[in-house]
Amino acid sequence: MLLDPPPTGRHSTFPKYLFGKKVARAAKRAKLSRSDWLASSMDALLLEGVEGIHVEPLARRLGVTKGSFYWHFKDRQALLNSVIEYWTTRMTDAVAAHETLTGSASERLLQVMEEITQQDRGRYEAAMRMWAVSDKHVAKAVRRVDEARLGSMCDLFLEMGFAPEQANIRCRMMVFYEYGEAEFSIKASVERRLEYVRLRHAVLTAGATKE
Repeated sequence: MLLDPPPTGRHSTFPKYLFGKKVARAAKRAKLSRSDWLASSMDALLLEGVEGIHVEPLARRLGVTKGSFYWHFKDRQALLNSVIEYWTTRMTDAVAAHETLTGSASERLLQVMEEITQQDRGRYEAAMRMWAVSDKHVAKAVRRVDEARLGSMCDLFLEMGFAPEQANIRCRMMVFYEYGEAEFSIKASVERRLEYVRLRHAVLTAGATKE
């Protein structure tokens, strides 16, 4: 028995001819956002590399038909371009958010280091960098993120009174470790990693002439 058709009108997202299971499928497709597809693509990239980002496997993972994909993207290349932009924006926005932190330069540095660990911000680092080896657009995005991170962190070390050369090496040590730790084969709990964060912070800020 067919179900009654859903309400239609200028606020309805359902065509008048959809009934029963078709309505359910359309509802699920409409509920999947562009961000859902991008997040699933990032997970596929993490597990299988860029070759894991294909429409049909992603649709199966999300439990929808390919039609849902075309509500948000023209084709696979459009999705790949969006994945690059998605990761780049998330990473550069996180750097920009450092400007809102309060406290001394040393305190702000510790807050940044703790956030990176708590939010697992380095989760997709290796996958993006591996992709960058074979794609100049990804390489450009990775470089943009690296420059933003290093610039922000170097400013904090300069504010602590370190000479430019010292500030540069310290910010590089901090960035390389914080984002590379996610790929280390010997895993530690978040609690233990936060203990390591505080120890690294003490090492990196030793010798600062200003707070």
